[in-house]
Amino acid sequence: MNEYQFNTKKILIYTLIIVVVILGYYYNSFSKIDNYIYDTYQKIEYLSDIEEVNSDVTIIEINDLTTKKLGDWPINRSYYVEGIEKLNNDGANVIVFDILFDNARTAQADSLMIDRLRENKNIVMPVSIDYSVNQISQRKKEYNVNSVNTPISSFMNLVKLGHTNIISDKDGTIRSLPPLFIDRNTTYLPIGRRAAELALEEEISITEGEYLVNYLGPAGTIPKISLHDYLNDNYNSEFIKDNIILLGVTKKNQSQNYPSIFSPDSSISKIQLLGQMTNNYLHQTFIKVNSSWQTIIIAFILLWLAFYLFERYNPYRSLIALIVLSVIILSLNYYVTIYHYLFTEVSVYLIGIFILYIISLISWFGFRRKEKFEIVDKLKPYFSPYLIKKIVDKPEMLKLKGDKTPATLILFEFENFNRYSQESTPKKVIEDLNHFYENISKIIFKYDGVIDKYLGDGLLAYWNKDFGQDNHRNRAVKAAIEIMNYLEKERIELKPSIVVNTGKIILGDIGTNKRMEFKTMGQVVHNTMELGEVSGPEEILIGENTYYGLAEIYKKLNWKYKEIDIEGVEKSLVVFSLKEFKSLDKGE
Repeated sequence: MNEYQFNTKKILIYTLIIVVVILGYYYNSFSKIDNYIYDTYQKIEYLSDIEEVNSDVTIIEINDLTTKKLGDWPINRSYYVEGIEKLNNDGANVIVFDILFDNARTAQADSLMIDRLRENKNIVMPVSIDYSVNQISQRKKEYNVNSVNTPISSFMNLVKLGHTNIISDKDGTIRSLPPLFIDRNTTYLPIGRRAAELALEEEISITEGEYLVNYLGPAGTIPKISLHDYLNDNYNSEFIKDNIILLGVTKKNQSQNYPSIFSPDSSISKIQLLGQMTNNYLHQTFIKVNSSWQTIIIAFILLWLAFYLFERYNPYRSLIALIVLSVIILSLNYYVTIYHYLFTEVSVYLIGIFILYIISLISWFGFRRKEKFEIVDKLKPYFSPYLIKKIVDKPEMLKLKGDKTPATLILFEFENFNRYSQESTPKKVIEDLNHFYENISKIIFKYDGVIDKYLGDGLLAYWNKDFGQDNHRNRAVKAAIEIMNYLEKERIELKPSIVVNTGKIILGDIGTNKRMEFKTMGQVVHNTMELGEVSGPEEILIGENTYYGLAEIYKKLNWKYKEIDIEGVEKSLVVFSLKEFKSLDKGE
């Protein structure tokens, strides 16, 4: 951003807006947007890799077919005994029940079940936890266990335990992995995590924080076999060997259904959700949510960047910047979410950028920002950034109505330009001139001079007391010497000359409504142009008024006194010539 566009009031206003946006994020006001973004990422990834979905988890379901063939719910426990034995023979890695065996059945059935549980050490059974939530802050919750419902003790002592509680978002959709619960020094892991640790034979490390389900896809993505078909050998053996097997209920009116990213109509069963989560734990593809403070720090930096861009450019270019920033944010966030399992809640970035753009539009059309941009565009080739800032703050500085003001002018010319242009190609002439003028203008702007016009083989610049430049003579002479030293280093064929002259000039807008230019006029301008006709190559020629107003350091240079007659002036003009430019103290 150019310096002239900053001011304390504007910085305070935009800082306040950015802080309000960040507070809105901190107090969870944008969660619906983040949820929608995350859901979209999941759907895009599923559609892009639909043929590559591969699950190491299989569901054996007790569905309507099972109860029709094997008896009404709850089915005889002997079928579970038969199922465990068959799963062992088929090479299942871990067997997970989503059935709470909290009541004893017949002694024979329970005895057989105990035998099977004793033989297989990789069986997980559920506990059901009644809990309450303590909202520590807007983004942090503490779960308190009220009661725990467990399998009968004869089963519980032979299996691993894991809870099957599922935590939904405010809209009811399941996006988050369930937490662990602690009750009286007993830790209850989610049942999917417990099963994955058994399969991997190691603990899964998850630090504190929020984790999201990385869905394989909609309901049906994880392979399903009805218990009836499995017991009757109607299944694909590849779905069993070395897989984690979840056994649960999907029978209508008996199973719990939930809304998910892929099924907002609550058509995904609890056992299917547990299967998706178990697959996440097994492959550790669950998605961590970036911490709030990291998001806030990034938001602050990013929104200041947006402020920078929107203040620098007009609304149309700012709109392009808005679109480009949004696309970059979403694309980068998608990549990090899908491939590095880290999701950032980017709603604060997108909303903040949009609000700042709207504010910039209001500023553009309602608070003179458009006028300032027009002033800057008009003056940038001719004025230094320092002067542009002053003029933007006080536009009346350019609305002089012909008043005379003390000023010092510089006329810069290339003495042998005609010969040079004839001996060089037009392309080279233009390239050389543009190169020289770019660097010469930087020197003039360095000392806050104003370029009045380019003359083809030279330029006219001035320093004006009304622009706050009381030492305009010193600035002009210093700039002239620096220009000569610069051109000497360039070792060019062109021979420069400079005239520096001081007097009162008239500043004003000249032209018509269709084309208006801010120009210098007056006798001193005429005299300066005439002195340019008699100045020599590699010479600085300064007028008498300029010389006697210089600081002593400049007067000590090797000036040569001259008197020159020029057209339109009755008496000779006293001037001083300088051809040794390196004698000026460089520390000055």
